[in-house]
Amino acid sequence: MMKRFYAQIKQEPMITILQGSSSTIFTFQGDMFDYKTQNGLYLSANVQNSLLSTFDFYSNTKSISAKFPAFKGYPIENYEVLNNNTLKFRMPSIYLGICKIDFIFANNAGYTLASSSKQFSYVQTA
Repeated sequence: MMKRFYAQIKQEPMITILQGSSSTIFTFQGDMFDYKTQNGLYLSANVQNSLLSTFDFYSNTKSISAKFPAFKGYPIENYEVLNNNTLKFRMPSIYLGICKIDFIFANNAGYTLASSSKQFSYVQTA
């Protein structure tokens, strides 16, 4: 059996809203967060917005390019991998309009959408 090296979400994230602030901190529990090498973490949404760029990390790797097509997202630069199973970040202060957001965890072996896990539901923004 082949070992999976891209991240996986194992439970619903803990969402912390800091008192007296509009900042929201997400903490995800999962697997393979230590393998966040060059590609990282992205905020994605179901809207067309100039803040969302296209990322196509795997088009030159034939063995995984079909499974991991290009995606649109906003890079979350500051995130903290607490250990292989816990990743924490502050929600970026960007406005995408009314939409459903998702998070993409990417590394050299592929990516996973938070919404693909049974442990995560889309977050509706207003």
